[in-house]
Amino acid sequence: MCFWRPGICFWRQLRSRCTKLRPLKLCPTETLWQRALSGSPSRWPWRLRRAPKAMILTRHTPLQRAPDLEIELTAVTEIELIVNGECVRGHPLTLAVLDTFSTRKTVEQGLEELRPRLKGARAWLELTQHVTELYRAGVLQGPDQQTPILNSHSGWFGAAPVHIRMLNDRARTATFQQAIRETVTPEDVVVDIGTGTGVLAVTAALAGAKHVYAIESSTMGRLAQQAFAVNGLSDRITLVPGRSEQIDLPEKADILVSEIIGNDPLDEEILETTDDAVKRLLKPNARLIPESLSIYGLPVCGPADWLQAHIFTRASAAQWQAWYEMDFSVLAEASHQQNHSVLTNTYDTRDWLRLSEPVLLAELDLKSVEHKQIEMSAQVTAINTGVLNSVIVFFETKLSKSVQLSIHPSKATAGNSWASKIWIAGDPVTLAAGEPFKMSYAYGDKGSSFEINGR
Repeated sequence: MCFWRPGICFWRQLRSRCTKLRPLKLCPTETLWQRALSGSPSRWPWRLRRAPKAMILTRHTPLQRAPDLEIELTAVTEIELIVNGECVRGHPLTLAVLDTFSTRKTVEQGLEELRPRLKGARAWLELTQHVTELYRAGVLQGPDQQTPILNSHSGWFGAAPVHIRMLNDRARTATFQQAIRETVTPEDVVVDIGTGTGVLAVTAALAGAKHVYAIESSTMGRLAQQAFAVNGLSDRITLVPGRSEQIDLPEKADILVSEIIGNDPLDEEILETTDDAVKRLLKPNARLIPESLSIYGLPVCGPADWLQAHIFTRASAAQWQAWYEMDFSVLAEASHQQNHSVLTNTYDTRDWLRLSEPVLLAELDLKSVEHKQIEMSAQVTAINTGVLNSVIVFFETKLSKSVQLSIHPSKATAGNSWASKIWIAGDPVTLAAGEPFKMSYAYGDKGSSFEINGR
């Protein structure tokens, strides 16, 4: 495998390391397609790792990109792909190929979509050879290739720990189940976006739904499909692999179930995903679970030991200087000049000193979200005396007519699976009870941000 040296022209390195392609000569009856599929990979300049098993690829082979694929852009023209722990080097059209095969389609269909990007027979041949090599490397997968179902990366949705936390959060799952049972009728078609292990899709089917479409982009969907069969529901639940924005359903749904509320409530793109589903996948009067989402900020005084575990403090810098005979004050000063954010279970913050009532940051009707950019500021009055050094972000959501879910520190359970974002002020504000202060919140393309100011 080649590793390119920084600072040297990518194409010059490529030419120096790879054999040039010879002029193209076709037999009278040979097509570009046949030459592309039969061409020797050794003549292809991009060094891709072969799968150990020979595989036959035809124009009718259905392909889809591997789930949980890592992509690294090391320079403008350099792409590396990580699949099954193996590194695969890319091509100028690699990203276009991966986008085209984000949903399952035949090789012929995919290449036809890519044709407008090509100029001449040589480019067509190179592209088909590249698709073939990506297939052999496991980047594009057909019916005879599958990656391991469970990913080893604990933070990915294809890994067990994420789903273990959610299933162990009985309050979360049982509350969603309650809302589904209250809402679903035998006439309803349900779409479940981000089905994961399939627990909410199964709940909808058992509640009497006419049919359920369970959408899942990670490899966990394959296990969910097996779970549907084990529970005798294969005829009533259809697994739809892929991202909801990139798929179509054979019919419009009456109910949308989407538990895609993030630790920072909007960071799993619930607004964008729901907006797309409402416009394309649902009937005009469809019902949503959840219906609405309210986001709050709770100003608190975070404990000193908790702060010292997450940011550089002057106390820590003084302690380290005593231990190691080195001045660490620059660390504390840098930390003091900016705000910080960490993730913490709100249950663990239930005893922290609260300096005001929760402040409403955003109230969102998920069926009619017009603006995905949020900006607010509020004048708040302290109810206790203390140092305002942190703001806990939590949410409350209305799931159905009579069912709500909250992870307010006083309502969250020990099994709460959400690690809420907590903003830590670089410049804390000392407050007396009854004293006003200003809090600002914004959410946009780059995520959320906070500002806390005194009078």
